Amino acid sequence: MINPKQQSHIGKVLAPTVRTRQLPNATLRKTYERLFTGGQRLGRFRRFRQLYSYWRRRSQPTAAEPLAYTQPTTLQTIATADMLAATQQEGVAFGLQIPLDVVDTIYAYACQQECFEPNYEPMFKVSSLDRAGYLLDGHQPVRALVAEPTKCPEIDQLSQDPILLGLARGYLGYVPDRISCHLTWSLQTRQPLTAIQKQYPPTNYHYDIAGYNFVTAYFYMTPVLSLEAGPHIMLRRSHNSKPWWMLLRSCRQDAAVLYQHYGQDSELTILGQAGFGFFQDPSCFHRVYPPSQNHRLLLQFRYA
Repeated sequence: MINPKQQSHIGKVLAPTVRTRQLPNATLRKTYERLFTGGQRLGRFRRFRQLYSYWRRRSQPTAAEPLAYTQPTTLQTIATADMLAATQQEGVAFGLQIPLDVVDTIYAYACQQECFEPNYEPMFKVSSLDRAGYLLDGHQPVRALVAEPTKCPEIDQLSQDPILLGLARGYLGYVPDRISCHLTWSLQTRQPLTAIQKQYPPTNYHYDIAGYNFVTAYFYMTPVLSLEAGPHIMLRRSHNSKPWWMLLRSCRQDAAVLYQHYGQDSELTILGQAGFGFFQDPSCFHRVYPPSQNHRLLLQFRYA
């Protein structure tokens, strides 16, 4: 039986086996484990991602076009070349939009489907929360990951939308064979930010290592028009310009350290109506701001 708490994946990629070495110094040992254990940790290095893309491009057949690329799109027509250029330069591009009837269907699915929170065992529905955000057992979750999102036909179709696949292929340089999907509630809370950051790691600035190379499409399923609504926040151009000392440490960094290196003017708060989407290289530093106004629902597709 499939564990509903597992990520929803379409396709899969095999990671090489890495042997653990015994290193005398604790700092060296932590650095080694950070870089070489977990199979895909080298994806933190831009040069490695470029080499991997080159190898994948050379190893894939070019004669046959994947069938999904020829199917009708659910999204509004966009300027693909402009979006790819913007993502290469800034780390993000805008212009994606899901029709509102599809948004409504996905939102209803997320309300009806059971969810889970990491490190909290019972499954629950968002409708089970009281007005203060508590469950019957007294637990106050700060996020809820919707189980089995691709069982929603609209989400399954969107994950293989030809526009998204074309963007992913254009950015990665090869046909992606792994798609992961997440449908996540960031739950309304009045807790201090410092307390939430301990419970909800993505509220801290971080960059992703989600394979040997990867790119992500995000869609707001609820309106996110202010800081109180829980926007996605990022540092523009940080996907291509990390100093070595950042690459050799944790993926998570304090905002003050990042402002000092990149400048606070590089921070971009992304706002949009329900259905609004954006295409991002998640190698950039980014975070979610915890909502205090309403629950925020985010749909995410990652291509690798």
